[in-house]
Amino acid sequence: MRVFQRLEVIGAGPDLMKLASTIEKNLSNGWTRDLKREEEVGGYGAAPQYCFACDAANNRRAAHLWLSFSRDRSNLRVGNIVPRAQSSLSYDEYNLILNEFFHYFVEPEIDGVRLQASLSKADVTLEDFASPKTARLLRRFSETANRSSGSSHPSDRELWEQFLISAHLASDRIYTDILERWLIEEERWPLDAASELTIQYERGRSLLKTYDEHTSR
Repeated sequence: MRVFQRLEVIGAGPDLMKLASTIEKNLSNGWTRDLKREEEVGGYGAAPQYCFACDAANNRRAAHLWLSFSRDRSNLRVGNIVPRAQSSLSYDEYNLILNEFFHYFVEPEIDGVRLQASLSKADVTLEDFASPKTARLLRRFSETANRSSGSSHPSDRELWEQFLISAHLASDRIYTDILERWLIEEERWPLDAASELTIQYERGRSLLKTYDEHTSR
């Protein structure tokens, strides 16, 4: 399943500030820093944000790439890439811009000691977000459940709840958008049924988290 990649650079605040300045000095191939856009959004957060713009070229769309500090300033990450001449970017269009920015301007400046960078995968599976047991239970549910009734049948509900409990105990980070896309794109669930299961999943994880918080007091 194709997803938007994530780029993060970890290090000390001064080193990260220096990296941002170095990137600006080395920009080329239609890339510039958009100081005006930074000023327009400057009041929306305490941590610095850097806006880099790329012109349209070949398969690359014109866009603004936002590089932002975390609140504790221990890392820089690309928070978003916003197209300048269309409503949205496809996964491939977004990832193409992110990879170009990383490989041409970020990676050459990373020494691996003071700064460390990570670029997530473009193609993921369920196992990238779930433990083996959780993934196995969810796949089994998807294979055996009545797709017209979701988790409402007693036998389907039991397997669904086992999946929820496993995800909770393993602290699996199955995001709701990933779950819904997996159900629809990979397992071919009807849209309405997949959306309902996603809502049930979110409520179930929230309930289990609240239960843990109350019992630990």
